[in-house]
Amino acid sequence: MRKKCLLTLCALLFVLSANAVKVVFRLDDPRISYDSVHHRILELFIKNDVPLSVAVVPCTKDGNSYELNHSDYWECLNNPNIEITLHGLTHEDINGKGEFGGLSPDESNNRIRNGKKILSGYFEKPINTFIPPFNATNASISSVLKANGINILSADMFQQVKAGTDIQYYPETLGHLMSKKGIWNATIETLKNTREKNAVCVIMFHAYDLQDTSSWNQLKEILSYCKSDSNVELYTFSSLYDSGETSNWLRYRANQFSSGLSKIFLNQGVLHSTWLCVLIHVIDALIHVLLSIIGVLLLFFFNSHSTVEKTSYCIVLVGVGMFIFCIAWFHWLSPLKLLLLSVLMNIPISLVGWLICTRRTTREK
Repeated sequence: MRKKCLLTLCALLFVLSANAVKVVFRLDDPRISYDSVHHRILELFIKNDVPLSVAVVPCTKDGNSYELNHSDYWECLNNPNIEITLHGLTHEDINGKGEFGGLSPDESNNRIRNGKKILSGYFEKPINTFIPPFNATNASISSVLKANGINILSADMFQQVKAGTDIQYYPETLGHLMSKKGIWNATIETLKNTREKNAVCVIMFHAYDLQDTSSWNQLKEILSYCKSDSNVELYTFSSLYDSGETSNWLRYRANQFSSGLSKIFLNQGVLHSTWLCVLIHVIDALIHVLLSIIGVLLLFFFNSHSTVEKTSYCIVLVGVGMFIFCIAWFHWLSPLKLLLLSVLMNIPISLVGWLICTRRTTREK
């Protein structure tokens, strides 16, 4: 038993000490027609030999195709290091739910089929990745994507995914809305501090994240750091998929849960391995159980002393209950179930303790 525990601990330490983060840069919202800022971004990534996944909007809100009006820009989009991904059809916000949030399966299928057809007509590259506008999806999106030959979905960490789906989920883990430090400061901090083997970091950004010289210099610094650090591996979504890096529905769901332990031991801003997330949540659950047991023991300890007045006993009872509640609250996302379990366990414990205390007080009188 000790040997198994030691091996598990060694494996955990190995995973957390191996700085091998897999990085995907994701640029949202370019069109096929020329844009000077997008062109400059593409040139920067190509110059530094850094792969980039570009979420391209196929046509206008009126359904018109964009014009190919700049040969150098077009050449950049066709560079082998640039992945073309499908970013909806028109990038409309339909009824405040994004382009796909409230669509039926048939409507979703039409938009994805037409969008992929348009991009495939412009590019000889395969379109394997779907990036929904506004990161909004719907219940049928995974089956619709598979029906259209798309195997990869990159949205955010807040989607509901069906169990058993065959889609690979590589969500954005760093974005302009996810950090008060700013996207570039958060990126360099995450890359330098990540200590987990096979962690995946998807950095989503837009052209408007590069509004001044300072932000451009930060991006250049990040690209230089990624190229110089042998423990940072650079991919597009398609090349990450081809490398065998599995990120199925189970891994996605495991990473959605946030707990006190995960905040302490796991770096934020990356997608962690499934087994590591599960291990953290199991330990987390055991801590909740242990705290409840300690609460029970404390209640019976104080209750076993006849000199303890009922008022003091109730104060201890409230203190233990508040302590357990605060621990559960600190875990706010993951253990809503654990919070419920803690409440359900402590209510009968409190009632039994109060009844025992009342009976003893009555007998002593």
